[in-house]
Amino acid sequence: MSEIIKFGSRDLIKYPYLRDSREYLAGFTVEGLGNNKELRPIFDRAFDRIMASIHGMKYIEDNNVTIEILSFFVALVMLRLTNVSFFCKKFALNEAIKSEKHMEKDFIKTPAMINSIIKEFFGVEMINVGDNYKIKVADYLKHSIHFKDLPWKLVNREVNKGYVFLTRHESVRMLRHELQYQIYERIMKSPRVKNEPMFQTYVAKLIEKAEAFNVSPPNLLTDVPPCVKSALAVMENGENLPHSGRFLIATFYMTRGADVEDVLQYFKKVPDFNDRVTRYQLSKIKQGEYKCPGCDKLNTQSLCYRTDDCGSIKNPLSFRKPTK
Repeated sequence: MSEIIKFGSRDLIKYPYLRDSREYLAGFTVEGLGNNKELRPIFDRAFDRIMASIHGMKYIEDNNVTIEILSFFVALVMLRLTNVSFFCKKFALNEAIKSEKHMEKDFIKTPAMINSIIKEFFGVEMINVGDNYKIKVADYLKHSIHFKDLPWKLVNREVNKGYVFLTRHESVRMLRHELQYQIYERIMKSPRVKNEPMFQTYVAKLIEKAEAFNVSPPNLLTDVPPCVKSALAVMENGENLPHSGRFLIATFYMTRGADVEDVLQYFKKVPDFNDRVTRYQLSKIKQGEYKCPGCDKLNTQSLCYRTDDCGSIKNPLSFRKPTK
């Protein structure tokens, strides 16, 4: 049986995304945080945390566990409200790098704790073998898929009795990449919330920063590619749209932050509209890991209506209305 690990406050400062952090968030809601002016120092710190990631700077942790956990949570909400994928990716990378540096040390001092983090956050287990670690082949293939260098290829690894052997540094490197991905997904797939007063100033600053970086969030009204416009026109004319077209509409808008209720409105004019069924299907798409189909896929489905405005994009989500 695996050892039960109790994380201390210093551990949660280093790894604020862990389950044990929830007790520090007990009683807090986005609405409550967003209307409490006394928490401005927390918001300032969350904003500084985001800015450090955008500019690739080192983030200096506070010794107060409540401040650190709240600032991490508030930063996630700020980024979700801003809805700039580039900023979310930068934040996820910076937080993952920070954790990576802590893990390098903790793998030596408290390997049981790091293994507990791995099991909680990734659902896998790394077994300590001397100075190295081993992981099941299936887990290794899943979590090393993004590494293209030859040393990461399974044929170049030491494999024995269903396990792949890794050095401590390789283990941490693989975990850092997975952590980066999961933090990003946590931001982008979290429900959209109301932009409460305390969040508004900081979100406005981030949007202004996005304009300076030329990575402004997409405009749901204008940044709509021809394929989506065509599918919308079919429904607007009171005609049934094939499943592939409906899937395009749902994944396109939901990936850009729309809620089920927002997308539901587009489907109400089709002849076979059923509120209960459509709402259920949209909810499943929202909750699942469904991605907006790429241009090649849409072309095979006769849904692609590429124009010069599309440029060389490979996915409808990359479309931005050209400035005249």
